[in-house]
Amino acid sequence: MAREDLYMSLPYDLAGSRSKNRFRLELLWGISKMLDIYDYSDFAMVFDYVCDIEVHSENGFEFYQIKTHKGAKSYTLDAIIKAETESGKSILGKLYVLKNADNDPQRVKLAIVSNSYLKYSKKICSDVEELELKTIDKPSLKKIADALKAELGIAEIDITNVYYIFTSMNLSKPEHDMIGKIVTSFEKIKGYEPKKPNTLYRLIYDTVNEKACCELSQINYEQLIQKKGLTKAQFDKLLDCHIDKTDNSVILTQEYIKQNPDYKQRRELNVALGRVISELPRSKELQNKEKEIANYLVTKAGDLPDDFEQSIDCLISKYGSKFSIEHNKREIYIFTVLILKRFEEGMYDE
Repeated sequence: MAREDLYMSLPYDLAGSRSKNRFRLELLWGISKMLDIYDYSDFAMVFDYVCDIEVHSENGFEFYQIKTHKGAKSYTLDAIIKAETESGKSILGKLYVLKNADNDPQRVKLAIVSNSYLKYSKKICSDVEELELKTIDKPSLKKIADALKAELGIAEIDITNVYYIFTSMNLSKPEHDMIGKIVTSFEKIKGYEPKKPNTLYRLIYDTVNEKACCELSQINYEQLIQKKGLTKAQFDKLLDCHIDKTDNSVILTQEYIKQNPDYKQRRELNVALGRVISELPRSKELQNKEKEIANYLVTKAGDLPDDFEQSIDCLISKYGSKFSIEHNKREIYIFTVLILKRFEEGMYDE
């Protein structure tokens, strides 16, 4: 059976009773996780369907159950394996059944995520952020296996790839931590600072919230990803909306001028660059010429020679005679260099 079909056969829960605050924390942790896994070649994150937070990738499935405690220093092993009175299911039991999401259970990662450390055998595990349960002591492992066997009615239990994750997320004002992480991650991912980081945070959060709040069962896997998921490509587009591309074209043009061995020509070109830069913000003629040349570069850059100097000559031959007489040859030349540098920087790609 295809893994998509196996996934769609899993039990889902769209109507869990949670406080607004807990629901918000789940979404914020999911956004944080999305930034952590950005290096995955591809992924889709699904919010609140068979589990609180899900990662679907070519490497398999990852399911994260978020459990928050106010003021609690630890979460006991008994608490995560004890069946609830109403449902008859435990926290770990509901998570463990998701191992059936793939033909190969080793491709399925399960994790309980909490702001409290795990306590087992009178030991509070505060020395590791991500604890694989199979590494704990044998009496605790037996307690887990016996509880899951009784609850789920299965003979064998394998808790390989089952984790308990401690999160240090600020529970009082988590959005502050999240905005900071978005900014630092954005610079690493895109190489630029984000424009209006608060607005970017709200855009991401509102998008994720809309996905999570869709409370309808999905008829197939494709619809599930569309309605309840956010793909890497979609997440990338959200980030791209807030790239603050600093205009380095002036610096690059100045560096280009420095390569000219003739001192007199360098001075004349720098003077011309100064005039162009000062006039461009208020000159309709120069602004229109920039749009015209930029449009040509975006649509027909392949027609230009590979050599930079020859490209300048081609553009001047095509557009140079269209400038008014108030712009001399030096200014037209350096204006063309400036536009080419902006094109190299990708400033016309949006």
